[in-house]
Amino acid sequence: MGRAFVIQIELHLRPDGTLKYLNAVGHAVRRHDKGFSPACAAVSSALRSTARLLAATQGVSVSGEAPEEGMFRLELQKRGFMRRGYLRGVSAALLQILNDLAAENPTEVQVVIR
Repeated sequence: MGRAFVIQIELHLRPDGTLKYLNAVGHAVRRHDKGFSPACAAVSSALRSTARLLAATQGVSVSGEAPEEGMFRLELQKRGFMRRGYLRGVSAALLQILNDLAAENPTEVQVVIR
C-alpha cells in the first residue's frame, strides 16, 4: 500500500457502491498527553459502529473479527435486494468518514478503495 501509514483501511466495493468487505490494520501513535490518538479512536469508532449497524439490519448477514489490537475485518456475506439503497447509503457514509479522517490525518490514516 505504498508509504508506511499507521492505520491502513482497504475497502472493497461492489459495482453498485455497496461495501463487500474491508480490512483495517495498524494503530495510531500516541501523540497526546492523554496517551491516545484521536485519529485511531475515530477510525475504531467508525468501523465498530458500522459493523454493529449492519449486523442489526434485517436481511443482511455480516461476519467479522478483531483478532487482536490493530486488526479489524468486516464482510457483508448476504444482502437483501430491498436493502441495496440502504447499504449504499451506509457504505457512502463510512467512506466519507474514513476519507475525511485520512485528509485530516494524512500521516496516520490511509484509505484504499478496490
